[in-house]
Amino acid sequence: MLDPSGTKVWSSGNYGYLASTPLYPFSNGTFQQLQGDDLLITHVVFTPSGAFYTASLPSGDGHFGRIDMNTFTTTRLFSNVRWSHGAALDCYTGDVMVFANDRIAQFDPISQTVVAELDLSALGLLINLDQGTSDGEGHLYIASNTGYMVFVDLSLSRDISNPDFIDAPFLDHFVDDIAPDCGLGAPPSCPLSQGYWKTHGRNWPVDSLMLGCRSYSKVQLLALMNTAVRGDASLILAYQLIAAKLNYANNANNWPLVLPLIQQADTLLRGYSRSLPLCIRSSSPAGVAMSQLAAQLERFNLGAMSPNCGGGSTGGCKPGSPGPRGDDHDGKGGKGGKDCDDRGGKSGKSGR
Repeated sequence: MLDPSGTKVWSSGNYGYLASTPLYPFSNGTFQQLQGDDLLITHVVFTPSGAFYTASLPSGDGHFGRIDMNTFTTTRLFSNVRWSHGAALDCYTGDVMVFANDRIAQFDPISQTVVAELDLSALGLLINLDQGTSDGEGHLYIASNTGYMVFVDLSLSRDISNPDFIDAPFLDHFVDDIAPDCGLGAPPSCPLSQGYWKTHGRNWPVDSLMLGCRSYSKVQLLALMNTAVRGDASLILAYQLIAAKLNYANNANNWPLVLPLIQQADTLLRGYSRSLPLCIRSSSPAGVAMSQLAAQLERFNLGAMSPNCGGGSTGGCKPGSPGPRGDDHDGKGGKGGKDCDDRGGKSGKSGR
């Protein structure tokens, strides 16, 4: 699995020890000693809410849990479950799809619960799921070691237990794995502006995002993006942070370059106990820091860090200018909101 940094890949046996292999320059891998509930694993999945793993033989009936990629500590969440072997982040629902044998589980990485399961035995076929992927548009493709390619359409239901359509055509006796089609390791896309994401909610690769320490639903995020700035630096930052995280989830070109900026933005927002908007005056010290960071995120969102994308996907607008898709910082394109007075930069801080 490609690391979120884009500089290395992670691999393991089936199941076995975890190792990392650098890509630039490419060289020998390094063994990483695991600690915690599982010392041998099969697969790692990266999500905006952290990394998760499976630990099982090819036959499934394995374990599933959370893994800290800094300390290499595993925390098992489920033991000896029929659906645990392969796994993939579904960029459409934002959930992790975990699969083995003839079962698929839909795991919510935020609540860390299984929200739905699908039993494929009704197909009347010998299914032994191995690895699979999502195309980011509500479709799953999962290889069965018995030669079938399981296709699941959940673009309308968003629920694996209630798919819109399902089929399993026979392809080849040697079908085994599938390359990622969205997210890490997938073909890259060009970054898109916050104005694009604000007006194209149906194209979002995820249904929720973490901003600072809080989780916001798509409805809440769109409401923020359509709120007039009126001098509130927290909204200026939120506009660009939301877009940057959506571009990251959409596998935008050169996304490793924006990760440090995303982390800095989240760190700034963690200093406040209330939900956005925070009413932080742009002229306050905190407001200046937020506005400067927003400007850097905007460079990424407008394609300035992706030269192969022709300078961005905003119709040729320059960073900071009000583009045809609503890339404005003055709040004229938004609705509601209130002007931030001199107290805004102070009252937003948490009491911690």
